[in-house]
Amino acid sequence: MLWSKLVIDVASVALIAAPWDALAVSLKKPYAAPAWLLAWWRHVAPKNAELRIVAVYDDAKLIGLAPFYLDGKTLRPLGAGICVEIEPLSVEGRESEVAERTVAEFSAARPRPQAMTLEGVKEFSPWPALLMRGWPGGRTAMRAAGKTFPAPLLNLAKKTAENWHHGRGGNSRELARCRRRLKELGAVVELVSEGDFTTALRSFAELHAARWSAKGGSGVLQNGVEEMLADAAKAMTSDGRMRLYALKVDGKTIASAIFVAAGGEISYWLGGHDDAWNNRSPSKVLVAEAIEDGIKRGDCVLDLGPGGQSYKYEFADGENTLNWMTIIPPGRAQVIALGRRFASGCRRRVQHAISSLLAS
Repeated sequence: MLWSKLVIDVASVALIAAPWDALAVSLKKPYAAPAWLLAWWRHVAPKNAELRIVAVYDDAKLIGLAPFYLDGKTLRPLGAGICVEIEPLSVEGRESEVAERTVAEFSAARPRPQAMTLEGVKEFSPWPALLMRGWPGGRTAMRAAGKTFPAPLLNLAKKTAENWHHGRGGNSRELARCRRRLKELGAVVELVSEGDFTTALRSFAELHAARWSAKGGSGVLQNGVEEMLADAAKAMTSDGRMRLYALKVDGKTIASAIFVAAGGEISYWLGGHDDAWNNRSPSKVLVAEAIEDGIKRGDCVLDLGPGGQSYKYEFADGENTLNWMTIIPPGRAQVIALGRRFASGCRRRVQHAISSLLAS
C-alpha cells in the first residue's frame, strides 16, 4: 500500500534518517545525505523557516523523500544557497508516484505554498515536470525559468592515476612541475581526520574568506556554515562521505578543499588558498589529490560544481547543465505571475515599437 506523511519536526526525522541516507547513496546524490542537510537545517536555515519533508512509503519501505522547507510561502530545498541538486529522491521506477504524493502533501499543508523552487537541478531531471502535475483540481503548475550554470565533471570509471595523467597532456606536465616545486619546499597533503577537523576547518574558512574579501565576501560561507560543516563532519568523515584535504608547508595550511561523496560520485564543494602561492597552483594540486584518492576508492565521477571557471576544464572531460527555476501552483499566485509576465511582455513590445520609430 502506498502512503505518505509530512514531516515537520527534526525529532521525527531520526526515524527516517537511515533509509533516507540509503536512497541518497543509491542515487549517487552526495548533498542529499541527511547528515549534510540536517546540519544545514540546524545551523544555516532562515530563522522563521518551517520544515517540510515528505516521506513516501510502500507498506513499511521508504521509496521516496522530498527534503524541503517553507520560507514564508515558498517551498525551497534544504541546503538552499550552499549546495545544488537537492530534489526529491525516489527508488527507480517510482518517481511519478513519489511526485504525486509529494504534491498532495504540500498542497494539503497549511499555509499552502504559493511557489516551490528547484535550485541547480540537472537539465535532464524528471522532477520539474513531475512536480508541476497533480495540484488541486487536476490543474498544472507554471514554471518560471531562472539562471543556468555549467557544471564540469570528470569520469573516473576504469581509470588509474597513471592513465588519467597520461591523457591530460600539457596540463598534467604543468601540474607535475607545481607538485615537484611544492614538495621541494616541504609541502605535504593531508586528508583531515575527524579529530583534526575543527582546526582544519578554521584554516579552510580563513583561506576562503581571504580570497573573497576583495570581491565583497564569500557568498557561501555565510553565518552558521562553518558550524554546519563541523556538525556534518561528525557523521561523514569516518567513511569518506566528507573529505577535507589540506596542503601544508612547514605546518601552515596554504590551501584546503572540501569534497562530499555518495555512491561513487564526488562533489567538489568549496576550496581556498593563500594567494601568495598562486604560482604553485595549490588548489589545482588539491583537486588532483582528490581525483587520485577517488580513483583508489573506486569512485566513478567527480562533479566540479556549478560554474565554468577555466581551471575546472583542465580536469573535466564532460559537463552537466544546472537549472534554477520556480514552480508556481495554480491559484492566486499563478494568476499574479501570469499578469506580471503579460505586462512585462507588453512593455517590451511597446519599447521595441518606440525604438523602431525613432530609428526610422
